Amino acid sequence: ITRPGGVVITSHYDLNEHLREWPVDVLWETFLKSGYYEWGDKSVKENNIVYDPGRLRELWGRHFKVICLEPHHLDQCHLVCRVPG
Repeated sequence: ITRPGGVVITSHYDLNEHLREWPVDVLWETFLKSGYYEWGDKSVKENNIVYDPGRLRELWGRHFKVICLEPHHLDQCHLVCRVPG
């Protein structure tokens, strides 16, 4: 729970780190269809998802003011948003 005007920082997989070996045409075809790529093992109850930066901004921008999306340590990026109000 964050007060109006507060800042929310979320951590996401970095597209450039996780999919760097993909051919560019395959990468963009995947993101044009869905805006994300999901992978995982059905033996566990979780999957990994990497979002197209534009899709990530669109999803979070529905409820927050997106301030920035910045690369971070290793394979992560941080999305910084402000709660309206």
